[in-house]
Amino acid sequence: MIRRLSQSASLRLFSTAVIDQAMLSAANFAVGLLMIRYAPGHEYGYYVLAFSSIQLLVSAQGSWMSGPLAVLAPKRTDEERRLMVGVIESSQRRFVRRWAIAAAPLPLLGATLHLWPWHDAWIACATVVAGWMTLRREYMRSVLMIYNRPSAVLQLDMVYVAVLISAALLASLAVPAAGAGAVLGLAIAAALGGWHGRRSIHRSVGWQAGPAQQAWLDLRPLAKWGTLSAMIYWVYSQSYNFVLAGHLGLAEVVDVNAARLMLMPITLLSVGVGSLLIPNAAGWLHREGLPYLVRRLWGFCAGLLMLALIYIAFIWWCHEWVARDLMRENIGSLKLLLAMWSILLATSMVRDVFQSALIALQRYREMAALTAAAAMCALGSMLLLIPRLGAPGAMGGMLVGEAISLSGVALLLAQSYRRHRAPPVVPSA
Repeated sequence: MIRRLSQSASLRLFSTAVIDQAMLSAANFAVGLLMIRYAPGHEYGYYVLAFSSIQLLVSAQGSWMSGPLAVLAPKRTDEERRLMVGVIESSQRRFVRRWAIAAAPLPLLGATLHLWPWHDAWIACATVVAGWMTLRREYMRSVLMIYNRPSAVLQLDMVYVAVLISAALLASLAVPAAGAGAVLGLAIAAALGGWHGRRSIHRSVGWQAGPAQQAWLDLRPLAKWGTLSAMIYWVYSQSYNFVLAGHLGLAEVVDVNAARLMLMPITLLSVGVGSLLIPNAAGWLHREGLPYLVRRLWGFCAGLLMLALIYIAFIWWCHEWVARDLMRENIGSLKLLLAMWSILLATSMVRDVFQSALIALQRYREMAALTAAAAMCALGSMLLLIPRLGAPGAMGGMLVGEAISLSGVALLLAQSYRRHRAPPVVPSA
């Protein structure tokens, strides 16, 4: 039994993903801790807003390219897969370079014309560059996941983490505008991580050039609905920072994100394992069928929830020490925020796992409609609750959205399962 588990590809995949996400989680916690502890509080607030904006770009790219590619690539031959990955990489590289070169000077031009402060302009400019480099890094990670190279992803992220922590330390201690310095450090770390990932792909599987039109035509039916769904999901998964900043100020943004920072390992574990699951779920569905895929996902879900509950118990035991001695931050309503974040992250973790089955089933249109309904309910709840409850009101709105989203995913998956189990209709003679 133990020998069979040790030889299990799924166990190796899960273990590598846990190690990788633990490392990324530690890095993000270190960056947040350095910013909260040594830089002015508003600088961390600016960093959070910049990071949220970059996450919107990453989510859009993942839905337009990486997600559909992870679904379609396992069904291709090795030669077709290399061609599809190669031509999309070439198109992506040209597009994001042109976009970044055009967008980066605009904030500086605005500051020159006295439309906004230079401090904000430098942060916006650094955010554009960091977005450019992060999109390149994320595509390399997605390709390595498609080729089932979790060890190569781990090496890529080790480069990223080492540079990110070093840059954040310099920014928080030596740079007056710590927010802009930390975002620029994020750009450098993503650039070096992406370069390492591209070199790993070139050595292991290689790139293949060719016409890009057919590859994009293959992706388009899935990509258009996936991108719409991701953009809507961002409305209630990240926009709470902007809603809080607009209604209550940057101090409330810092409080909510400082509480979230304590639970960052759960977030990154869910995101990392979820992104690894998508190409594997597509392969399991293609080779073994839906019942086998669902059984595998139940196993992953149980393992992730067990790790999440262990960590939540640990951080609940020592949260006061973390806030007081490590962060040196007086976080308002800390216990309530931690409890709400714990429920929210556990719910989204379960949803992410089973949503990979819907992605493999290519039910993008239904997912977009579900996400729109959840986002509208979440944003409406936030706008109602924030004036009454303050920062916890934003969390309450997100909880409403996640509950609706998880319920919808369960219903869609149950519907697909019933269709799979239903006997085929035999036409009458």
